[in-house]
Amino acid sequence: MIGDFVLRLSPKDWRLEIRDFPARYFGVAWLVIGLVWLVGCGQPPPDGTAEAVTASPTALPATPAGPAPTARVLPTLYPTNTPAPSPMPTDTRPPSPTPVPATPVAFDEVVAVLSYAIPGLELNRHLVANVSSQIELRDETTGESVTLTNQAGILLELQTVLRTVTMAELPEGCDFCVQFSYELPLADLSGSGWLTNTQILASVENFTAAHLGPHFPPGTVVGLRRSASVYDVGHTLALTAEGQLWRWTAVEPEVEGPVALATISTTLPAAVEALAVDELAEAYTAGCEGVALETLFVSTVEGEKAIRIRCPELSLPTTLLPVYLAADALLAEKLAGQGLPRPEPLVPLEAVLQYQREDGAKLVLYYDGRMEAVDSEEVRYTDTLTVSQVLTLTTSLLENEEMTPGATDLLAGETANLIVMRGPDGVREAGWEAEVPSGLEDIVEELEALLEQLVAGTAAEPTVTPEATATP
Repeated sequence: MIGDFVLRLSPKDWRLEIRDFPARYFGVAWLVIGLVWLVGCGQPPPDGTAEAVTASPTALPATPAGPAPTARVLPTLYPTNTPAPSPMPTDTRPPSPTPVPATPVAFDEVVAVLSYAIPGLELNRHLVANVSSQIELRDETTGESVTLTNQAGILLELQTVLRTVTMAELPEGCDFCVQFSYELPLADLSGSGWLTNTQILASVENFTAAHLGPHFPPGTVVGLRRSASVYDVGHTLALTAEGQLWRWTAVEPEVEGPVALATISTTLPAAVEALAVDELAEAYTAGCEGVALETLFVSTVEGEKAIRIRCPELSLPTTLLPVYLAADALLAEKLAGQGLPRPEPLVPLEAVLQYQREDGAKLVLYYDGRMEAVDSEEVRYTDTLTVSQVLTLTTSLLENEEMTPGATDLLAGETANLIVMRGPDGVREAGWEAEVPSGLEDIVEELEALLEQLVAGTAAEPTVTPEATATP
């Protein structure tokens, strides 16, 4: 107490009471108040925890009015200039998502439409393409349809061609003319008329046939369609149950009307009736190059089948040979004078057996009994055998273990001696270099005898006569 000045201090409570305090002591009083305020700031926080002391505290001088005040803690870690790491770390955060456009892309928006029709043939096919490069093809006659995806290249080519296509005015009442129309909605272009452009005719026919199958008029009992090859343009034959024969090529702006079967000499109807459709395979193919892809359609009372064919001379079975040969002959009349000359086939289409030696000599037996020999100097000799004699020779090879399916060795051209045979299940072959395989010795001996006799002009019947069971 200084006069009437009373100061009370405690950790939790302090107050100043002044009673009759003389003016001369006011300086001392303010000094005391400042010390008290410093002491209060050094107290621990209300929750009873205090910062860790990491530096030696500096004690403040004690005062007579209370306990020594707690030291003020100063920070020991100050900000410093930290250099950037080298190399800089890679940002592995996932990329921010691309903002969704306010207007979504209409992938189903149509960009191209075309129609391809020949009313007299009842051919009516449509194509619709959209923004997503999807193409839908539909056959309006049969109801068949197919959807193709990822067709950006085809769609670009299609739009480019349609922008430049020109068409003639469609002749009135021309049901056998190729009627064509198109629309490019985004470009505001369209057109229709009589399509006469050879390249576009061939392209449209091939594209639709490749995906929807070839077109045959309703009621067709046998039809043969060949795609374009290095020798010929695409072409089609169809024979209907009413006896109407159709033949046309893919590049004709106006196809020919049907011909009455009664005015044509052909074995095609009888050959179709003799077929056992359920015994035929779905495809007969060989690995030839530069040849057409073919579809043979047959329909009988037993059912119908569309058969894929490639390189028929090295793949067709004897069961299909009569039908195919009759159709091929009728198409040859249509294609006469067109296309490029074909090279001589490795095996004639009509042949059922061919034997060739390392010196180049060859013997060929045909399904109708004809026989042909070629000597080492490529001189040809012909004669005939009965169908029974041909069967005698071919039947002995049907179940021979040396004969393998296909014509691989023949196509490779690396085997010196070969036997190629056409049977009811297709083509088989056997090849050897020096010694004849033991399982083929007897038949090779007979074929050699026929070859030598034919070249010498003294052909005779073969002596090996197993019972014939196959029908060519």
